[in-house]
Amino acid sequence: MIAASRSLTAAGSALLGAGLIASSTVAPAHVAVPRLSDVAVQLQASVLDIFTFPALQQSIANEVEFVAIRAVGLADAGAGLGASLAALPETLITAAQQTFSGDVLGALTTLEQASIDAAEAIFVPYIGAQIEVGQIQLAIQSALLLAQPVAAVEFGAGVFDAFDTVARALITAGQNFVDAVLSFNIGDIITAVIDGVSGVVTSIGAGGQAAVDGIVAAQNTLATALAARPTPPVAIEAASIAPVAAPAAAAVPQRAAAAVQPVKEPAVAAVPAESPTVVDLADTTPEAVAVGASVADPTPSRTSVRAAQRTAAETARGSDPVSKKPAGKRAARSGSAN
Repeated sequence: MIAASRSLTAAGSALLGAGLIASSTVAPAHVAVPRLSDVAVQLQASVLDIFTFPALQQSIANEVEFVAIRAVGLADAGAGLGASLAALPETLITAAQQTFSGDVLGALTTLEQASIDAAEAIFVPYIGAQIEVGQIQLAIQSALLLAQPVAAVEFGAGVFDAFDTVARALITAGQNFVDAVLSFNIGDIITAVIDGVSGVVTSIGAGGQAAVDGIVAAQNTLATALAARPTPPVAIEAASIAPVAAPAAAAVPQRAAAAVQPVKEPAVAAVPAESPTVVDLADTTPEAVAVGASVADPTPSRTSVRAAQRTAAETARGSDPVSKKPAGKRAARSGSAN
């Protein structure tokens, strides 16, 4: 029996992973946005260049490229479909043989594997084509986010340059004509008129050229943005990464090591042991009794101290405590009878 260990979750993950293999990262386009004072359009383009419409041409070329990419994906999907159909009879025969031999799980595994292979061969090419088209569109949109303001600045700079050139020529011609009229000189008036007209005509030509240059520059900027493509990922080779060396241990100088002296322990003075005090229990002198009490109990209680004092006093009188009791009436009578 062949254990069916391939789960549907793993199969679906394999299908999605195969579809994402065809994708590549899209790097954002970095375009420097110029200021209006920084734009100096000097293409010297002709009026006919305006009607070439490079941005429109690039847009049409993009659509043709998208159709071609999708067509290649569909062709690969069709080839995968044909291969899957061609392998279907063999797959069914193998599954039937496994079923009749008692290997039902093996037959299920064969059918699932054939289905997964067919799905990968049919859907992955078209999904990869759609992903490629989407990445190109994303790169174009990212480039247009900055190209559109730049194109607007270039167009505005050309139109502004044309207006400025013509306006200055008109003002200069008017001032010269007024000065000539105020001079009441016919020759100066005729010269001012001729120079003014020629200056205005020349400024119109220069201003028109500036406007044409601005329009063509804006169109070329948009066409360049429409031609943007995603940047393929850069592969990092393992050999180019140098291993990080471990930091070397700092050597301790010998002079510094010699300066470090071991700490000596302070010497402890030996205390002479005292000889134990021997107490003679047969000695009943007051001094012996006092010494015995102090040895037996270094911190005697108040009761023991009083008893020791009483015993020492009785011993000093040299009499027995029992014999010192009064004789009583009987002893007195015997004394009087004698």
